[in-house]
Amino acid sequence: MLNTRQILAHFIYLGCRVTKDSKSSSEIQRRIGLGAHRFQCLKPIWNKPEISIRTISKIYLATVKETTIYGAESWTCSPSDYQKLINFLIRRLMQIVGPRRIGLTEQKLYSQTKTVSLDKIVRTIRLRWAGHIRRMLDTRLPKIVLFGDVLSGKRGMGRSEREWTDCLKKDCERAGIVWTKWVNESKNREKWLIKISSLTSNT
Repeated sequence: MLNTRQILAHFIYLGCRVTKDSKSSSEIQRRIGLGAHRFQCLKPIWNKPEISIRTISKIYLATVKETTIYGAESWTCSPSDYQKLINFLIRRLMQIVGPRRIGLTEQKLYSQTKTVSLDKIVRTIRLRWAGHIRRMLDTRLPKIVLFGDVLSGKRGMGRSEREWTDCLKKDCERAGIVWTKWVNESKNREKWLIKISSLTSNT
Protein backbone atom coordinates (compact mmCIF):
# COMPACT_ATOMS: atom_id res chain seq x y z
CA MET A 1 0.00 0.00 0.00
CA LEU A 2 1.38 3.42 -1.01
CA ASN A 3 1.79 6.09 1.61
CA THR A 4 1.01 9.78 1.01
CA ARG A 5 4.60 10.70 0.15
CA GLN A 6 4.84 7.99 -2.49
CA ILE A 7 1.56 9.08 -4.07
CA LEU A 8 2.65 12.71 -4.29
CA ALA A 9 6.10 11.90 -5.72
CA HIS A 10 4.55 12.22 -9.18
CA PHE A 11 1.13 12.34 -10.82
CA ILE A 12 -0.37 12.75 -14.29
CA TYR A 13 -2.05 16.07 -15.03
CA LEU A 14 -3.52 16.90 -18.47
CA GLY A 15 -1.62 13.96 -19.94
CA CYS A 16 1.79 14.95 -18.54
CA ARG A 17 3.73 13.59 -15.59
CA VAL A 18 4.38 16.16 -12.88
CA THR A 19 7.12 15.31 -10.37
CA LYS A 20 7.90 16.79 -6.97
CA ASP A 21 11.34 17.98 -8.16
CA SER A 22 9.80 19.70 -11.25
CA LYS A 23 12.32 18.01 -13.56
CA SER A 24 11.32 16.89 -17.04
CA SER A 25 13.59 13.86 -17.49
CA SER A 26 11.00 11.43 -16.14
CA GLU A 27 8.26 12.83 -18.40
CA ILE A 28 10.55 12.82 -21.44
CA GLN A 29 11.43 9.16 -20.84
CA ARG A 30 7.73 8.40 -20.42
CA ARG A 31 6.92 10.20 -23.67
CA ILE A 32 9.59 8.24 -25.50
CA GLY A 33 8.01 5.05 -24.19
CA LEU A 34 4.56 6.15 -25.34
CA GLY A 35 5.98 7.08 -28.74
CA ALA A 36 7.63 3.67 -29.03
CA HIS A 37 4.33 1.99 -28.17
CA ARG A 38 2.49 4.03 -30.81
CA PHE A 39 5.20 3.14 -33.33
CA GLN A 40 4.83 -0.57 -32.52
CA CYS A 41 1.05 -0.38 -32.95
CA LEU A 42 1.58 0.94 -36.49
CA LYS A 43 4.26 -1.61 -37.37
CA PRO A 44 2.18 -3.18 -40.21
CA ILE A 45 2.27 0.19 -41.99
CA TRP A 46 6.04 0.67 -41.70
CA ASN A 47 6.63 -2.74 -43.31
CA LYS A 48 4.49 -2.20 -46.40
CA PRO A 49 6.81 -1.69 -49.41
CA GLU A 50 3.94 -0.43 -51.56
CA ILE A 51 3.60 2.68 -49.34
CA SER A 52 6.06 5.42 -50.23
CA ILE A 53 8.55 6.79 -47.69
CA ARG A 54 6.92 10.20 -48.06
CA THR A 55 3.50 8.86 -47.06
CA ILE A 56 4.93 6.81 -44.21
CA SER A 57 6.80 9.87 -42.96
CA LYS A 58 3.57 11.86 -42.85
CA ILE A 59 1.90 9.10 -40.84
CA TYR A 60 4.86 9.00 -38.48
CA LEU A 61 4.84 12.78 -37.96
CA ALA A 62 1.10 12.85 -37.28
CA THR A 63 1.15 9.96 -34.80
CA VAL A 64 4.45 8.90 -33.24
CA LYS A 65 6.11 12.33 -33.28
CA GLU A 66 3.08 14.13 -31.85
CA THR A 67 2.77 11.52 -29.09
CA THR A 68 6.44 11.84 -28.19
CA ILE A 69 6.62 15.64 -27.96
CA TYR A 70 3.25 16.26 -26.30
CA GLY A 71 3.72 18.91 -23.60
CA ALA A 72 7.23 19.82 -24.79
CA GLU A 73 6.48 23.53 -24.27
CA SER A 74 7.14 23.14 -20.56
CA TRP A 75 10.15 20.81 -20.68
CA THR A 76 13.47 21.73 -19.09
CA CYS A 77 15.81 19.54 -21.11
CA SER A 78 19.33 18.47 -20.23
CA PRO A 79 21.85 17.45 -22.93
CA SER A 80 21.15 13.80 -22.09
CA ASP A 81 17.39 14.36 -22.54
CA TYR A 82 17.98 15.81 -26.00
CA GLN A 83 20.25 12.89 -26.89
CA LYS A 84 17.59 10.38 -25.85
CA LEU A 85 15.09 12.10 -28.14
CA ILE A 86 17.58 12.13 -31.02
CA ASN A 87 18.43 8.45 -30.55
CA PHE A 88 14.76 7.51 -30.38
CA LEU A 89 14.02 9.28 -33.66
CA ILE A 90 17.03 7.83 -35.47
CA ARG A 91 16.09 4.27 -34.48
CA ARG A 92 12.51 4.76 -35.63
CA LEU A 93 13.54 6.32 -38.94
CA MET A 94 15.97 3.46 -39.57
CA GLN A 95 13.09 1.03 -39.13
CA ILE A 96 10.88 3.05 -41.48
CA VAL A 97 13.50 3.25 -44.22
CA GLY A 98 14.43 -0.42 -43.79
CA PRO A 99 17.14 -1.87 -46.06
CA ARG A 100 17.33 1.47 -47.88
CA ARG A 101 19.05 2.97 -44.82
CA ILE A 102 22.39 1.42 -45.83
CA GLY A 103 24.85 4.18 -46.62
CA LEU A 104 22.58 6.96 -45.37
CA THR A 105 24.09 9.61 -43.14
CA GLU A 106 22.00 11.07 -40.33
CA GLN A 107 21.35 14.22 -42.35
CA LYS A 108 20.37 12.25 -45.47
CA LEU A 109 18.05 10.15 -43.33
CA TYR A 110 16.26 13.29 -42.14
CA SER A 111 16.11 14.61 -45.70
CA GLN A 112 14.70 11.39 -47.18
CA THR A 113 11.99 11.12 -44.54
CA LYS A 114 11.21 14.86 -44.54
CA THR A 115 11.85 15.15 -40.81
CA VAL A 116 14.18 17.05 -38.51
CA SER A 117 15.83 16.15 -35.23
CA LEU A 118 13.46 16.04 -32.25
CA ASP A 119 15.68 18.34 -30.19
CA LYS A 120 15.22 21.06 -32.81
CA ILE A 121 11.46 20.51 -32.79
CA VAL A 122 11.34 20.79 -29.00
CA ARG A 123 13.35 24.03 -29.07
CA THR A 124 11.03 25.48 -31.72
CA ILE A 125 7.92 24.54 -29.74
CA ARG A 126 9.34 26.18 -26.61
CA LEU A 127 10.19 29.39 -28.49
CA ARG A 128 6.74 29.48 -30.08
CA TRP A 129 5.11 29.04 -26.68
CA ALA A 130 7.35 31.73 -25.12
CA GLY A 131 6.32 34.21 -27.79
CA HIS A 132 2.65 33.32 -27.32
CA ILE A 133 2.84 33.91 -23.56
CA ARG A 134 4.80 37.15 -23.94
CA ARG A 135 2.12 38.58 -26.18
CA MET A 136 -0.52 38.00 -23.50
CA LEU A 137 -1.67 40.79 -21.22
CA ASP A 138 0.38 41.16 -18.04
CA THR A 139 -2.71 40.26 -16.01
CA ARG A 140 -3.03 36.79 -17.59
CA LEU A 141 -2.21 33.98 -15.18
CA PRO A 142 0.01 31.96 -17.59
CA LYS A 143 2.24 35.00 -18.08
CA ILE A 144 2.40 35.74 -14.36
CA VAL A 145 3.32 32.15 -13.55
CA LEU A 146 5.89 31.74 -16.34
CA PHE A 147 7.67 35.07 -16.15
CA GLY A 148 6.86 36.33 -12.66
CA ASP A 149 9.48 36.72 -9.93
CA VAL A 150 9.45 34.95 -6.58
CA LEU A 151 9.35 37.58 -3.84
CA SER A 152 10.73 35.41 -1.07
CA GLY A 153 12.28 32.06 -0.37
CA LYS A 154 15.68 30.43 -0.08
CA ARG A 155 17.75 28.68 -2.71
CA GLY A 156 19.27 25.40 -1.62
CA MET A 157 23.02 24.91 -1.42
CA GLY A 158 24.92 23.63 -4.43
CA ARG A 159 24.55 24.16 -8.14
CA SER A 160 21.24 25.71 -9.16
CA GLU A 161 18.76 23.51 -11.01
CA ARG A 162 18.17 24.03 -14.72
CA GLU A 163 15.24 26.39 -15.18
CA TRP A 164 12.85 26.82 -18.09
CA THR A 165 14.31 30.23 -18.90
CA ASP A 166 17.80 28.67 -19.06
CA CYS A 167 16.54 26.37 -21.81
CA LEU A 168 14.83 29.28 -23.54
CA LYS A 169 18.09 31.22 -23.57
CA LYS A 170 19.83 28.30 -25.28
CA ASP A 171 16.97 28.07 -27.77
CA CYS A 172 17.43 31.72 -28.67
CA GLU A 173 21.15 31.17 -29.22
CA ARG A 174 20.43 28.25 -31.56
CA ALA A 175 17.94 30.35 -33.54
CA GLY A 176 20.31 33.31 -33.78
CA ILE A 177 18.13 35.48 -31.55
CA VAL A 178 19.80 37.94 -29.17
CA TRP A 179 18.60 37.05 -25.66
CA THR A 180 18.14 40.67 -24.59
CA LYS A 181 16.00 41.39 -27.66
CA TRP A 182 13.73 38.36 -27.88
CA VAL A 183 10.86 39.97 -25.96
CA ASN A 184 10.57 42.81 -28.49
CA GLU A 185 11.06 40.48 -31.46
CA SER A 186 8.30 38.14 -30.30
CA LYS A 187 5.69 40.93 -30.25
CA ASN A 188 5.07 40.43 -33.96
CA ARG A 189 3.66 36.90 -34.23
CA GLU A 190 4.29 36.39 -37.95
CA LYS A 191 7.88 37.63 -37.84
CA TRP A 192 8.56 35.60 -34.70
CA LEU A 193 7.34 32.36 -36.29
CA ILE A 194 9.52 33.01 -39.34
CA LYS A 195 12.48 33.71 -37.07
CA ILE A 196 12.20 30.51 -35.08
CA SER A 197 11.43 28.36 -38.13
CA SER A 198 15.17 28.44 -38.96
CA LEU A 199 15.65 25.77 -36.28
CA THR A 200 13.62 23.17 -38.17
CA SER A 201 14.74 24.10 -41.67
CA ASN A 202 16.34 21.28 -43.65
CA THR A 203 18.32 23.75 -45.73
